[in-house]
Formats: sequence, structure tokens, C-alpha cells
Amino acid sequence: LVGIGIMGMGWVPTMALPMLMMLLIGFGMSIFNTPLSSALALCIPDAYRSRLSSIRFFLYMSAIPLGMTMAGGMISGFGLMPTLVALGGGIIVLSPVLLALPLFSELINASPEQAQPFLQRHYPGAFEEEPAGSWAAPAVVKPEA
Repeated sequence: LVGIGIMGMGWVPTMALPMLMMLLIGFGMSIFNTPLSSALALCIPDAYRSRLSSIRFFLYMSAIPLGMTMAGGMISGFGLMPTLVALGGGIIVLSPVLLALPLFSELINASPEQAQPFLQRHYPGAFEEEPAGSWAAPAVVKPEA
């Protein structure tokens, strides 16, 4: 849906059609991101969840300027319509490839009971130690009188 919405943005003669395309893109992204976020929340141990979520968010946000730079260069070189068709078509072609990755497909299709031990099963030892910075509160030391 995201790829179709991006490709369709190139053929938008009215103002209503871009709104429909953006709705389609948002709907497609929510269909993908909701199960992924839920599965990750279930399989990441509590002590690591905020750290890994922060890293994931950092990577998403870091990709935005890179993608904008790439898209700007493509638009300058090829024009808006060919760029939208290429980017939308790339998403359409690469989505089945992503879903064909065995571990990704297993995680996305896992039930909550199967998702919880997913990382422990596939990456043993990744979460054995206490994470750095998860110390207990320091003891209060009273000054000697």
C-alpha cells in the first residue's frame, strides 16, 4: 500500500487525490509498524526495551535526512514523476523480499507466546548480563558527626 501510494502521488491533478494517497500510505505503514512494534515489545527483555527502542528510533530519524538527500538528488536528475515511480516501485519490489527473510517473517507471524522467547532462542547470550547503567539506587551515606 505504501508503494502504491507513493507511485500514485505522481499522477495527482487535484487536491483530493494526494490526500487519498497519503491516507493509503499511512494505512500501509500502520499495517506494517503495529505488528512489528508489538512483536519487539514482547520479545525484548524489560531491562533492555527502552534502550533498544531508542536505538531503533534513532536509526529511523537518522534515515530521514539521508532519504531526503537521496530523493532530492533523484528529483533534480530525473524529475518528480520518475522519482516517485522509482521509489514506490522499489518499495513494492523490496517488501516481499523483506517478508521472505526467515527470522523477520518468523517474528512478524509469531503469536505472543512465541514472540517472547524469540530473541533468547535466536540470539542466546545477548541479554545475559545486567545492562550497563541499571544499577541499584546508591546507599545514603550519613556524614560522621
